[in-house]
Amino acid sequence: MKHFQKSLNPPNIHGYIPFLLLILLTSCRSSPEENKGKSGEKPPALKQNLLPQPEYSSFWKQYPDFFGMDKWYEEDQKERAKEDQLVEKELANRFRREGLKSTPETVEFLRIFEQAALSNMFYEGEIRRTVQVSEESLKSFYNAHTDKFLQKEEVDLGHIFVEIPPDSTPDQLALKEKKINHALEDIENGISFEETAKKYSEAESASQGGKAGRLPKGKAPQSIEQIAFSMKPGETSPIIKTEHGYHILKVYRHYPERIPGFEEVKEKLERQVRQNMEREKIQSLISARVGADQIVSSFHSERLDNAASGTILVEWNGMKYSYNDLKQRAKRFGPPPPSPGEWKTLWPLFLQREILALEAEKRGYREEEAFKIMSRWVENYLLCEQYLKIKIDPFVTVPEEEKKAFYTENKGLYIEQEKSMGMVVEQDLELSGNQVKRHREIQEAKKLLAERFQKAETREEFQRMAEEFKREKGALIHLYDTGLIIAAAKGRIYDTVMEHLKPGQKSEPVECDQGIMMIFCVEKKPLRYLDYKEAKNLAEKDLLVKKRLLKRSEFRRMILQKKDPALS
Repeated sequence: MKHFQKSLNPPNIHGYIPFLLLILLTSCRSSPEENKGKSGEKPPALKQNLLPQPEYSSFWKQYPDFFGMDKWYEEDQKERAKEDQLVEKELANRFRREGLKSTPETVEFLRIFEQAALSNMFYEGEIRRTVQVSEESLKSFYNAHTDKFLQKEEVDLGHIFVEIPPDSTPDQLALKEKKINHALEDIENGISFEETAKKYSEAESASQGGKAGRLPKGKAPQSIEQIAFSMKPGETSPIIKTEHGYHILKVYRHYPERIPGFEEVKEKLERQVRQNMEREKIQSLISARVGADQIVSSFHSERLDNAASGTILVEWNGMKYSYNDLKQRAKRFGPPPPSPGEWKTLWPLFLQREILALEAEKRGYREEEAFKIMSRWVENYLLCEQYLKIKIDPFVTVPEEEKKAFYTENKGLYIEQEKSMGMVVEQDLELSGNQVKRHREIQEAKKLLAERFQKAETREEFQRMAEEFKREKGALIHLYDTGLIIAAAKGRIYDTVMEHLKPGQKSEPVECDQGIMMIFCVEKKPLRYLDYKEAKNLAEKDLLVKKRLLKRSEFRRMILQKKDPALS
């Protein structure tokens, strides 16, 4: 019954840039605890003549939003962040003076960062700041399209719902009818609608006391809508029966049809108009440089179905990108997409960033002081990390006794999570936009799928029936074996279904992202604790990380105090 309004905004790759900076500035940095001495005191304050104040300070003040400092650091953390920058600059300079060489990974990371930064600077300077949206143009658009802003009559509803499954037996129908009758009796006996909804309703709104939100006219079945819009605020309806189940409604408030004033929609309208203008400007720039058809043709979508790590998916501007190349590039900006098919949508966004970076180079953005400071900042961070890995990490060791003691203290951390293996058949559905029809279509598809696999009692039978189904329906059917995986590896729906299955059992059809699916439970392994022999390597790795962080923290304090730290 809830009504949701979704605005479709143009995809914006520039949201990746702050995320990258966040990773750079927060990973392997000192934490508040690490910055404290043995007695809990803070390290001594920096002296002005100790190390030169970094150039970043003035840039930080000039461009606070560019780095998102105010969002990433609390006020009491900013001084520590500046100290981090001083240490990074000092160690990066030592790295250079000692003639150490950057690893290929460092060079590539810096290149990708600079490309992303140039793209973002170009977007800010040449796209966002040049798009002007006047109030006159907004008013003109508003006055010419007032019908687009019409808000239909709405009613704020409470909803108690008891579902009638399509394959219900007479006994099951009787129980459902008894349940809804009890709900109405409770309301008539003075129990609040909200408490009754929590007790009896099978709708998602039950936990909120049945409050289903505002229902616009034309969005519900006629039998529901007629009664809902004829009731007065505070009234409760009789039991209403539809093909989906039983309903009891309560009206909280009526909202008449209206056209909101210009000031009410101005902010949202300006945002949408601006986004459209920015998107058009970017697309015009890209089309002028490479042609829209070339963007599409550069991506080999026909290779997606059987894409392996080395499969070349993109050929553009003399460069080739394999599936693994794109996956590694995406890791710089967040979790990679779950399947090769996602790249068909993402490639134009990556290409957009490439082109904006090239345009930024062409217009001299690389020579701007802002870019040089930012690039030097990131390079210092990367070289500092390399320096620490060379000068600190190799000298940190973990004796066997420490390892055993660490395992004993943290035994509860070393577990083998519960795992399960399922065979999954998914059926893609082309559904109606109408919610009522959509619900009916899904229920009918579930019934047919359940009937089809009714006799599948073993994994082999389930697989054979699924393969026959796929031969009939083609690309609409997907069959796969999950392998032995931990919870959350396949998502909430899969986990919820598998939780209630035992090996050798199959689920009822359930809704999934693209349609419906059924799962046959092949195997389950319960959670268990690892003994020392099994957890030895993990404990060693964890203790090594802890000791290295402590050693780095000590090294950091010595740098800030202008002492020569002992490296062994």
